[in-house]
Amino acid sequence: MPIKKIQVRQLNVKTLAQTVNEIMQEFEMFKVKDSSEFLFFNVKLVIWELLSNVIQHEGQDKADLEIEEEAFERISIKIHSFAGGFNWESYRKMECPDVSNEGGRGLYLIQQLCEFSFDDAGKRATAVFNVKEVVGAHASCPY
Repeated sequence: MPIKKIQVRQLNVKTLAQTVNEIMQEFEMFKVKDSSEFLFFNVKLVIWELLSNVIQHEGQDKADLEIEEEAFERISIKIHSFAGGFNWESYRKMECPDVSNEGGRGLYLIQQLCEFSFDDAGKRATAVFNVKEVVGAHASCPY
């Protein structure tokens, strides 16, 4: 399937929910009647957390996304920020955060849900979901 490119502009805390909902409408996989709600939730959570980091940690109001789907096999999401970069290395090695903390859980959660990486400059985050692994026992869909 071709890569879909999405430019997100005027991103802020108030517009985040609407922006994420609009992005989720771009996935072909979730247009299938019996698609997995569990996978949908995980993908939506990862996009929410990554865009939230762009706003909160980088002070940006824009990002570019690339969405690539391989017919019920794999979903790849790349988010490119225009800021100076994110110091992701310190966050990647953190232990399980305290759930009572107001923040600091996003990257930890993302790492539990999918394959996750940043480029060396910390400007491009990549999240990859192996659909069959994620859906697994949560399947109510025909894969």
